[in-house]
Amino acid sequence: MKHMLLAFLAAAALSMPSDVHAEDSMAVNRPAQPKVKDPVVIVMGKKYVKLSEIMPILASLVGGNLNNLSKEDLLRAIYLAKQMYVMQEVLAQEAIKKNYENSPKYKENFEKAKRREATSIYIKDIETSFKDDELKKLYPEFVAKLPKMKEFSFRLIIVKNSEDAKVITTALAAGSNFGKLAAEKSLHGSADRSGENSGFIPFTREDIITRAFGPAFTAKLRSLGKGAVATINLPNGQVAVVKFEGSHDAKAPAMNEVMPQLRVMAANTKLLKIVENKMKSGEIGFYNIEGKKEEVSFDPKSKSAPVKKA
Repeated sequence: MKHMLLAFLAAAALSMPSDVHAEDSMAVNRPAQPKVKDPVVIVMGKKYVKLSEIMPILASLVGGNLNNLSKEDLLRAIYLAKQMYVMQEVLAQEAIKKNYENSPKYKENFEKAKRREATSIYIKDIETSFKDDELKKLYPEFVAKLPKMKEFSFRLIIVKNSEDAKVITTALAAGSNFGKLAAEKSLHGSADRSGENSGFIPFTREDIITRAFGPAFTAKLRSLGKGAVATINLPNGQVAVVKFEGSHDAKAPAMNEVMPQLRVMAANTKLLKIVENKMKSGEIGFYNIEGKKEEVSFDPKSKSAPVKKA
C-alpha cells in the first residue's frame, strides 16, 4: 500500500516545484516510479476528487519530504489533507450560497488578488525575457556569493531501529564486509548495490545530504574521520549505519544548473532599477516621521536604507 501511494506521489511530484521533494539520488527508501492509477480519495455528492487534486495540500503538510515518511505518517498526512480539502470546499460552497461573492469585502479582496496575480505574471515574464548570453555575465557574481560547502562520500546501511543497527555495527567490528552487509540488510533503495560496493554514496554536496537525511546526519558526518563507523537516527524513525570515506570542498554548480536563479537575479536588478528611476525622477519620495525627505537606495549592495537624509 505504501509503495503504491509513494509511487504515485513521487510521479505527481515531478510536476511540482523542485523544492517540494528531495533529490532522487539521495532519498531514503526511494520507491520505483511506475505509472499508477490516480485514485479517487474523496466523494462529495456528484464530485469525485482524485489524489492528485489534494497533492498541493499534502505537500504543504509534509514539507515535501514524501519519501522520508513511514507508512503510518504517510497515511495520516493523506487523511489530514483530505480533511483540509473538504473543509475548504464546504466553506466555499456555503459562502457562495450566502452570496458572499457580491459583498464589498469580497470585491476588495478580489481586486487585491488580481493585482498580486498580475504582478506575479509580470515578474515571471521579466525573468524569462533574458537571453543566455546576458545571464552568463551574472554567473561569476552569483558563484562568489554562494556559501562554502563540503562534499561527503560514505557507505550507508539503513535499518528499522537501533537494535538492528547494533547487529550491523557488531558484525562490522567482527570484520564483516560493509558492502555485503548493505546488500543483504539495508533498506536504502538508491545506493549502489553491486556486490562489495553496495551502500556506497559518492561525493555529494552537504545541502543535498541534509535535505535527504536531515541536519543531524550531516552534522555527524562533519565530525567523523576517514574509516570511522557511526549510527545516526533519521527523521523517519529509521537508523543509519555509516562508514565515512572522506570529504572535500564542493565545486561551484555549473551554470546550466543555476539558470533559474540567474534569471531571478537578473529580474531583481531590472525591477529595482525601475523603482529607482521613478524615485530619481521625483515621482516617488520617502519622508521620515519629521517630514524631512530621505535619500534612499534600492541597490542590493547598499548596507542600509535609508542611506542618508537630504
